[in-house]
Amino acid sequence: MDPKNKENFLSSIKNHRILLNSNLEKTLKALRAPKELKDVMLYSVLSGGKRIRPYILAETSKLYGIKSSIYKHPCMAVELAHCFSLIFDDLPCMDNDELRRGKPTVHLAFNEANALLGGASLLVYAFKILSLKSFKIENKKKIEIINKFSDAIGAEGVLSGQYLDLEAEKSNFKLTMKKYLVIQEKKTSLLLAFCTLVAGILGNASIKEQELLFEFGLLIGRIFQTQDD
Repeated sequence: MDPKNKENFLSSIKNHRILLNSNLEKTLKALRAPKELKDVMLYSVLSGGKRIRPYILAETSKLYGIKSSIYKHPCMAVELAHCFSLIFDDLPCMDNDELRRGKPTVHLAFNEANALLGGASLLVYAFKILSLKSFKIENKKKIEIINKFSDAIGAEGVLSGQYLDLEAEKSNFKLTMKKYLVIQEKKTSLLLAFCTLVAGILGNASIKEQELLFEFGLLIGRIFQTQDD
């Protein structure tokens, strides 16, 4: 990549991260919830991260002329759901990690019970953001987006991927390339594919374009997870 283009790219990511963090902090602080529960949520969400998923969603939305006042809602929802998944991944019953983004994991910084409650609160609120009146799109589109979001996060998506990932750690599990690609798709690619697909839904893209956007998101996810692994 040309040095100038790289500089512009990194600056674009940074500016988006600053804006998204501001929106997330303002939104979470406004919650009428017990202080420690809010502290858990804020700690998890604002402890770092490049915000690649919402950045991809935002940049793809711009291709269709979607305003930031619109695409910021699914951007926040995606990041909250991602942070929820990280809290749960790090739990003693899962990966039992001690550090996340250079800081103590949530269950160590607070406790396991509050980590569970905080993570669940993030996921629930992610769905609420997609239903708010301030997310000014047609109700038909809202329902479609929420439906696709459920697919990406739930038992057919991220949660399924985490289950399969834990299964793969068992001594009697025989990992094949096919099984690896399934884990990779469900744990990482589907949420990234949601990000590109949503832009198409918001931008009234044709069914064919939406299919291509979804496939593009899956490809980005595979590349991302392969690099991470």
